[in-house]
Amino acid sequence: MRDLIIIEGPDCVGKTTFLIALEKELLKTPKNKNIFTFYREPKDSPSIHNSLMSFTNENSYRDFLLVFAARFDLWLEKVKGDLKENKTVFLDRSIISTFVYQYFSIAKNNRDEEILNIIHILYENLLKTIQISPKYFVLDAPKNIICERMANRKGEKDRFEQNLKKSIKVYRETTKYLNELGWNIKKLDASKTTQEILSEFFIFYKYK
Repeated sequence: MRDLIIIEGPDCVGKTTFLIALEKELLKTPKNKNIFTFYREPKDSPSIHNSLMSFTNENSYRDFLLVFAARFDLWLEKVKGDLKENKTVFLDRSIISTFVYQYFSIAKNNRDEEILNIIHILYENLLKTIQISPKYFVLDAPKNIICERMANRKGEKDRFEQNLKKSIKVYRETTKYLNELGWNIKKLDASKTTQEILSEFFIFYKYK
């Protein structure tokens, strides 16, 4: 048994909270510790993360490409090896989140089409590299709920509201493309409690 499972969704939707609960649920069975692996991106990228964190927004396009390099680094050095060992790998956000977060500071340069082409090519290469079709779960919730959660972060609510339409556009376009590539995409209702989301997740994902 091996799977690559990616948990995605807008900022403050509850991805990490859900994955912490999922990891606790799966790893409470001792034998599962040799079956399931959890990575938190981008900090688990083995080689590039420290260099990446030293950059500022002085060159957002450069930083955007470096974040993608960090993702590739993690997939090639860790994820691919775990899959070869027949493990199931869970990723807390991945390329789409990085794309969305970095995209806002770059779009003003009118590079929309160029950036979309980059992410499409990167996905194609990653799929060829790992030779597996990931299971892709998107956590989503109504705007007002995400705004309430984001309001708890200083300065985040205004940033989110300003970029909401563009963020949704990016997620929709990328998700549409992933569907065309054959990715297995499921939507989870992040407005529910963590336990309810777990129950919903296990309806889609059968690991036993």
